[in-house]
Amino acid sequence: MGAKLKLAFKRAVSSMLYYSGAIRILKLIILRRRAVALMYHRVLTREENGRTFSHAGIVVEKEVFEMHMRFLKKEFRVVGEKEFLSRLRDRKPFETATCLVTFDDGWLDNAANAFPTLKEHGIPALVFLSAGHIGSKEPFWQERMKAMLEAISKENTAGGVQLLESYGLSAGLSAKELSASISDFVYSRKSCEPGSIAGIMREISGHAGIRPPQKTDRFLDWDQVKSMMSSGIVFGAHGVSHNLLTIIPAAEADSEIVESRRMIEKKTGRAPDSFSYPNGDFDDGTATLVKKHGYAAAFTTKRGFVRHTDDPFRLKRVNIHNDATMTVPMFYCRILGVF
Repeated sequence: MGAKLKLAFKRAVSSMLYYSGAIRILKLIILRRRAVALMYHRVLTREENGRTFSHAGIVVEKEVFEMHMRFLKKEFRVVGEKEFLSRLRDRKPFETATCLVTFDDGWLDNAANAFPTLKEHGIPALVFLSAGHIGSKEPFWQERMKAMLEAISKENTAGGVQLLESYGLSAGLSAKELSASISDFVYSRKSCEPGSIAGIMREISGHAGIRPPQKTDRFLDWDQVKSMMSSGIVFGAHGVSHNLLTIIPAAEADSEIVESRRMIEKKTGRAPDSFSYPNGDFDDGTATLVKKHGYAAAFTTKRGFVRHTDDPFRLKRVNIHNDATMTVPMFYCRILGVF
């Protein structure tokens, strides 16, 4: 089934469930005494979305996000980190259809585009910071790699074409198709070891040079973190470098978990209670380390809901991105796991 046909199918089914009222019955069944933790990353204006090098799977457009928050306020019981963690600690069932809003990474747009809407609707949120990137002007390697590969494709030199073809990126594709193939290429490297990523970056840099990062793909600074914190936003830790904890040496993983907490406490005066595994990757060893170093909970990217009896260091979430949630019925279905 093609992408357009899939989208049309989802629109039709979600609308049928929503306007028939069946979706509300599903909510009461699926989220009976359970909570759902939503996972956002980036909230961009349409113009910014046209400029970003981030993968579409982590982007929601500003108008869509505003629709989401209006809907959550009306249909769900949105709680903050404090109540969410207390239910887990006390083994007390969640009220039916409880919702926690989270963000991963700490992007600049969280302050510029998401925060005003959260504040307007009085919706609490938990933002996980990749502490080593806060206040820096460097995006993640994924955005830098895609920016350089797209630059190489546009320059169209013989060496550049040869490099792209060595990665399976055909110069014979249309610009839109090539951009999508580059996104897939970068995404497929997410689980590679840092040394392997560095090798690819060196190879690409030899053709594209080191290009300055776009303003669109930057992170919060500490003043913005403190300003949001003073208005009720809570911050958790997401490592220092965003390296995947399951593929780096145990001592480095330990340091990422400890240092990200220490950096956030030093800059904000509050030690975070929650941790989010970079890329959602965790194992028994990393979960044990997070617990050992004083956190009360840790969130994964595994899709699902949360019961009061769940292991607090393996909490599931539902990833939210634009394509799957652009209408209220689609958003509703996404939250409930229909699609």
